[in-house]
Amino acid sequence: MIRPLSLTAYRALSARKPPTGIAVAGPRPDRPVIWFHATTDLRAAALLDLADRLQSNRPELPVLLTFDRRELTGPRPASHQGNVYEIPLDGDHPGAVTEFLDHWRPAVGLWTGGNLMPNLLSTADARGVPLILADIDESGLGREVLPWLPDAERAVLRVFRRVFALDIATFTRLQRIGLPSDSLQVAPRLQDSLAPPPYPEEELTETGETLAGRPVWFAAGLCASEAVGLLTAHRQTVRLAHRLLLVITPADGFDRSTLHALLDGAGLRYADWDPGDPIDEFAQVLVACDPDSPALWFRLAPISIMGGTLSADEDPTIHPFIPAALGSAILHGSHTGPFAASYERLAQAGGTQLVRGAQHLGDVVLRLIQPEESARMALAGWDVVTEGAWLVDRLSDLVQDFYDKTETADETA
Repeated sequence: MIRPLSLTAYRALSARKPPTGIAVAGPRPDRPVIWFHATTDLRAAALLDLADRLQSNRPELPVLLTFDRRELTGPRPASHQGNVYEIPLDGDHPGAVTEFLDHWRPAVGLWTGGNLMPNLLSTADARGVPLILADIDESGLGREVLPWLPDAERAVLRVFRRVFALDIATFTRLQRIGLPSDSLQVAPRLQDSLAPPPYPEEELTETGETLAGRPVWFAAGLCASEAVGLLTAHRQTVRLAHRLLLVITPADGFDRSTLHALLDGAGLRYADWDPGDPIDEFAQVLVACDPDSPALWFRLAPISIMGGTLSADEDPTIHPFIPAALGSAILHGSHTGPFAASYERLAQAGGTQLVRGAQHLGDVVLRLIQPEESARMALAGWDVVTEGAWLVDRLSDLVQDFYDKTETADETA
């Protein structure tokens, strides 16, 4: 393959810099890896989800996730867990590129977003590594310069065998750059698509009938530091919505007896509840400590407040896509911790509501117990969770297909 002038010039200039930015040290598998690269926290989460999906069917497949620390907001230290490897990849020196490819031996590469590394990608392509580009928009296509002298980042786009553009405008520009139309496709944004936990249908129906039409909201993974504000909000709402039921699953470390004492102090009638128990029609709060309770109540409660987000003392432990996938409108505080990018995505679509203080929380709950209000928010959340599902399926198929073809070619070489 003849290297474009812009890539040749870029390679010569970058070779003058110190060879830093690509890590090769550490353990590696005894076979070629599936290589994913992330440029944002949300993409990193989506790629790890894709890795889980691949390895649930084929646990022998090793996955390497590289990431640009200049772009990811959350810390991603180098790690090695099972068959998934994570390392930073911040530079594009030709020497370091060669060491990286020699060490990890990728059989297929999936790059997400822009910030392309021309030396790395063109060298991988020259070695026969099939490359896929997803989650790309016009901001990642490089600079507009003279058509006979494109910059290196635009020139290297031609190495990708499949490209999934975020919109028609990007698709059109990629065609003008010279990518064949049959390698291009418009696709939604890549995001993690967590499978919600299952729950027995018979028990779900039985519990729903036991509620007898009572409005209900659910506090999932509530932390001790959040309880007083939440109970204050519920006490406020039951004055106007007398049959409203609050179900609480306390977070790990939030002792049930401590929660009971807070409920007594708030003057709320409560009962401990396990699956299959009757629901006291006079109870204003149910305390559900069974580990399967969230899977049930995310399905039954049209409104869910996410514990761990209302106080800075502890991080949330439940991904917001789980209640969104199960049809519950999501309320949360400002401390979204490791799920910040997912909360932001839901908020942009209208699938969540940020609450500030007990008074505001009570007002929001009173509004959302109107079925049309909570349904509108739940539908928006559902759309976010499901919009990229077909893309994840398509990428999973492509990656496995390219991987198998590369391995077969290596074995027969």
